[in-house]
Amino acid sequence: MTNTVNFDPSKKSVAVICYAPISDEKLLTTLKQLFSLRPAHWRMSLQLLLDRPSDSLLKLIESLGLAITVVPVKSSRKLAKSKRFALQNISRDVEAIIWLDGRVNLNSAAYNQLNNFSTSYPSAILIGQFLDKSKSLVLAGGYQKSHLPIFGKRAVMADKLPVDVTAFDSALVFIPNVVFNKIGNLGTRASPASANRNFVRRAKRANFRTLVLPGSFGDFQ
Repeated sequence: MTNTVNFDPSKKSVAVICYAPISDEKLLTTLKQLFSLRPAHWRMSLQLLLDRPSDSLLKLIESLGLAITVVPVKSSRKLAKSKRFALQNISRDVEAIIWLDGRVNLNSAAYNQLNNFSTSYPSAILIGQFLDKSKSLVLAGGYQKSHLPIFGKRAVMADKLPVDVTAFDSALVFIPNVVFNKIGNLGTRASPASANRNFVRRAKRANFRTLVLPGSFGDFQ
């Protein structure tokens, strides 16, 4: 299912790929939030990956009148295939792709933070970090290799400035076209952790940085 809307060609074209294994009620709230929070100069389209969506849910999504293409996910084993299909749906003129976990709650400043840092670091892969407010711990974001092999990796807390990382979670990943046009997009294999580490390595070899951004972009549902 694809909603067709009129786009303003003068605005920055940003595509979002979002897998949302959440309830229908929460999904509709999340979709409205995603589009209402976007910067005014962005024209955003969404590839929405859903587990076996019902006809009634598809009709509700269509009624929102937003630029949403629903990509059904037949099973967890087919998720990687659905992600590849979503990538194929994205227009070639898109200026950036955001990979987003549908289970996160974005705060009101998230997209503006992302936009500001993408202006300052136009050729970097940008990673949003999400916090457990009660514990002040990073639940998702970037990682660096640990000096202790038993741990494998340790979370990075970006406080005031972006921090280079060697791996990341896929809660929010911003990839500008200058990056994916040269090294391809995120891996869509069944093991995202391994694919994300490999993506950072490919980016580094091509002289692109992978930065976890300071502050919290929100929290998990």
